[in-house]
Amino acid sequence: MQIGDLVCVFNTSKSIKGVGVITSDVKYSKDEEYQTYREVNWISQNEINILDLNNDKILVQKTVYELHRISPNDLLTKIKPSNPNGMKDNANNLKIVEDNTKKKFIIIIDEINRGNVSKIFGELITLIEPSKRIGANEELKVTLSYSGEKFGVPKNVYIIGTMNTADRSITSLDTALRRRFEFVEMMPKPEELKSIEIKGEIINKTENVTINLQELLQAINTRIEYLLDREKTIGHAFFIGIDSLEKLKNVFQNKIIPLLQEYFYNDYALIDAVLNDNGMIFEDKKDNKYLQKIKNLDNVDNEKNIYNITPFNDEIWDKPETYQAIYDDKKNKTKNDEQ
Repeated sequence: MQIGDLVCVFNTSKSIKGVGVITSDVKYSKDEEYQTYREVNWISQNEINILDLNNDKILVQKTVYELHRISPNDLLTKIKPSNPNGMKDNANNLKIVEDNTKKKFIIIIDEINRGNVSKIFGELITLIEPSKRIGANEELKVTLSYSGEKFGVPKNVYIIGTMNTADRSITSLDTALRRRFEFVEMMPKPEELKSIEIKGEIINKTENVTINLQELLQAINTRIEYLLDREKTIGHAFFIGIDSLEKLKNVFQNKIIPLLQEYFYNDYALIDAVLNDNGMIFEDKKDNKYLQKIKNLDNVDNEKNIYNITPFNDEIWDKPETYQAIYDDKKNKTKNDEQ
């Protein structure tokens, strides 16, 4: 037992006859009937039936034991209606405090680098330092402006901030933030992905066909890193849960292609290179009759190639070879030969 614990006095196998809060450490006195004791602030000294709170388990007459089935809040709720006038004056101001020091609490701030961190945290920016936490050598607390209560940050509170460096550099981060956080790079993990097995009858094949998502993502990211930088590589989350050709097609049409368009500023020749010339991007042969006068101009590149995205209703999006060709040059050659 310790200071702040609730204690109950045994009455019968179903009831107690007193509830109090321990207010002191163990004391010793020769003058007391029980020479070793603790001081208790009694909240109620009336009989209270707690059988229902104890899951219908009867009480036993031991020296002391924990009533682990009964929560303090439930017990206090039981006290008030049973003794509306007999409770001590300070009982209504009683606060139930749980010991959460052994639990871990996590606060996640998404896209933390998109805001003004110093203004968002305010005085908290100092309190979250390991040396300023509650219980640390340099423990620091601030006084809250409205309640006037002291406030500090415990050691078991962890703050995790996520940031996407592809669209906003971390070089602009506040120095105060850098000092108080550890930075862990989270790169794509293609090894988390599984292969997709496409049944032969779906694609008019005699055998099942496998698309290796791990190799597919590795191939795309290797080319993106070479052409741009490693911060632009595509996360494996795009492909989590994909178990069919239809889902893979939707990811490419609605996520991968638009992302590559943004990365390469609609330079389809580079997008085609990233996809290993797999057919999703094609060279658009414009009708020369519309371009004759333009091509005769001196400052126009007559050899210019115009690329475009293959229409989404084209059958090429439904062929496993299209996706295999991203990482397998043999499939790419076979596809081109068929064309």
